Amino acid sequence: YRIFGRYDRSKNEIVISRLLDEHRTPFYVIEYIMYHEMLHIKYGFTYKKGRRRIHTSPFKKEEEKFPYYKESKEYLKKISGRERKFLS
Repeated sequence: YRIFGRYDRSKNEIVISRLLDEHRTPFYVIEYIMYHEMLHIKYGFTYKKGRRRIHTSPFKKEEEKFPYYKESKEYLKKISGRERKFLS
């Protein structure tokens, strides 16, 4: 499990992981991370049974509308594995 981006509500700022700051990273992956984090701004979070939920069904449905959703997820999964192997 790796964090590639985050939304800092206190600064109203999206931060992208330095792991993606390399020439091999496809631009659509950066756009996907930005899109994902902007959805956090749009949907915020909810509480259900005392637990905070940030990736709700409406969030996920809209996230899947990103044009390169599958490709982005596959790329991020691939580099997550590479990261784990590198650290081992």
